[in-house]
Amino acid sequence: MLILVSTRIAENHTYPERRDVLSHDWGHLFDRFGLTPILIPNSLWDTTPYLQLGAKGLLLTGGDSLGSKAAPTERDKAEAQLIQGAIEKGLPILGVCRGLQMLNRYFGGDSIDVTGHVGKHVVKLEDGSRMDVNSFHDQAVTLQGLAKPLRVFAETEDGIVEGVRHESLPIVAIQWHLERSSPSAAYDELLIKKWMKECA
Repeated sequence: MLILVSTRIAENHTYPERRDVLSHDWGHLFDRFGLTPILIPNSLWDTTPYLQLGAKGLLLTGGDSLGSKAAPTERDKAEAQLIQGAIEKGLPILGVCRGLQMLNRYFGGDSIDVTGHVGKHVVKLEDGSRMDVNSFHDQAVTLQGLAKPLRVFAETEDGIVEGVRHESLPIVAIQWHLERSSPSAAYDELLIKKWMKECA
């Protein structure tokens, strides 16, 4: 299955060059689930041509902090275009870590800076059960900053939103990293398969 995939930005420290990169963890996940990625450069003025390549869904990956609303980063701009284009074409969207924050911002929400959300922690799911997840982020969405069309299905005890669904569009996002080794692997597999079914 062909999918559009956003990439993170990495600085080269030996000579001045900005690079768009993707963790090998994602490559392993793509192989496992039979996904063929179209990697989206962040420096594009227009991502529209990529939306015409027959992809069945959009994956917003993690890494990089969001810029401010007044001064969005290259990646913020590229991903906002991709989200808009995916919605217009009816493509299901899966957001991971930064992807959740970006979707929340796109729909009018806000993020805050946080500390201590590195490593394993517990999230409470909408059915009342609890699950350990991995976590590596210094920005987060709270209930107060949640965009109106998003519905929470996972959150931490201290009020950090960890999983959202759009109320009417095929959009789901999580704050943890399902591409990495995680205690939530069984749940993550179900989430990916459900998203893929929507994409098919």
